[in-house]
Amino acid sequence: MKRLTLALFFLCRAGAFAFAAVPQTPEEILHGANQAMDDGHYDQAAQGYRSLLEQGIENGAIHGNLGQALFRQGKVGEALFQYRLAARLKPRDPDLEANLAYLRARATDRIEPRHRNLAVRILQDLAGRMSRRENWFGFMGLWFGFWSVAAARLYWKKDLLRWSSWIVGAGLLLMAASLIQKEFLERPIGVVSPEAKVYSGPGEANVLLFELHEGAEVSLLEREESGWVAMELADGKKGWVKKDHLVTN
Repeated sequence: MKRLTLALFFLCRAGAFAFAAVPQTPEEILHGANQAMDDGHYDQAAQGYRSLLEQGIENGAIHGNLGQALFRQGKVGEALFQYRLAARLKPRDPDLEANLAYLRARATDRIEPRHRNLAVRILQDLAGRMSRRENWFGFMGLWFGFWSVAAARLYWKKDLLRWSSWIVGAGLLLMAASLIQKEFLERPIGVVSPEAKVYSGPGEANVLLFELHEGAEVSLLEREESGWVAMELADGKKGWVKKDHLVTN
């Protein structure tokens, strides 16, 4: 009888472990994370959202929810970084814009962007108002439209077609320039958390230039050395910081 009891005990334990090992679907993970968020378990919610991102399920809503969970934990720099990623995937979202504005207003460092000429401002503002997916669809649609109008002008010499080709061509050039900005010129971003000292070179033996506080946003340059990364501020100041003092991808 004792052997039977032990056998049943180990069988039940094995069944419990097997049940626990059943992987959750993304829908179940998302539901659990949202429920944890509603219940105020922000750490658990953040873990759930991170799990989805680690599985390659990336969209603006998940990044935004993760940012909200991190902010509720007091992790302002990490939250701001997630909102930045969310805004790239969901541009023009009023809630994301409001959250970004709120966190930026709380930042200690006031970094005024350097002057940009009108053409650069128009291009960067246009690129910022579209996601990469929207930009590609817009480019392909205008490409098809431009050559369709060009083909039509071979058979019909109409002023309307001529003006249409100019308008569509101008839109195509803007879309192409925006794509170039996104695909080749857009730098990786980083957000300071909790604070960072900026040096003239990779290492504390170099000259200390200035200090940044939590929530300061930087652009990462393509230089990294022994745990240090080169960065640039919106006002043009450059320097090196320890990579583990930045939130990055």
